Amino acid sequence: MENQEKLTAERSLEIITEQLEQSRRKVSKTTGQSLFVSGLSTMIMAVVIGIVNFSTKTTFGHLLWFILPLIIWVAMKKIHSGKGYTPDSLVGTLVGKTWWTYSIFVVVFFVIVLVWNILFVSRLLPVGDHAFAIVDPTATIMLLMGMAVAITGHLLRSSKLVWLGIVAGIAAFVWEQFGIGSMIMASCTQSVDLFIRFNVALPCLTIFLFVLFGVMLPGLILKKRNL
Repeated sequence: MENQEKLTAERSLEIITEQLEQSRRKVSKTTGQSLFVSGLSTMIMAVVIGIVNFSTKTTFGHLLWFILPLIIWVAMKKIHSGKGYTPDSLVGTLVGKTWWTYSIFVVVFFVIVLVWNILFVSRLLPVGDHAFAIVDPTATIMLLMGMAVAITGHLLRSSKLVWLGIVAGIAAFVWEQFGIGSMIMASCTQSVDLFIRFNVALPCLTIFLFVLFGVMLPGLILKKRNL
């Protein structure tokens, strides 16, 4: 009787483990596709905004980021249309909540930065003080996204995803926060007009490269892992 109960308990544990692993594989495939589509959409948007900022010598092109979630939502809706309903799982719920939390932080932070830069800095401070008071949200957003990718990797037991998120997030943060791109541009050109144009478009290049290595590449890895 005791042996039978032990075998039943062990079998139950095996079944639970198998179900969790199956769930993780399904979520990995879905997450990989989502990361790939989101990454591709973000890279295209970064190119568009970079061109707008470069052409106008302003940062107003960044307002286009607000329509990116809608574009991604429509694209994912179209991809998943016609597919059967997939019940929620623990792993899928945790991955979803990770990216939902990231989105809330980014949207709120981006709105706060816009209000600060447009309503306070641009209107109340002298022009000479703008460069010291303007807040660039790019570095923080990239760091948060890298963290979200790394956490997703932990949930899906993908060490490659974890390290890509960590390395890409920290690299993008350092590059943008310490103005490495701007310093390189300043040493490469003597034209003030050209420097301004490249400087307002530079964050889009950072986002493009980060998303390529920190979002699209992890998405491809997850998709290939589940073929």
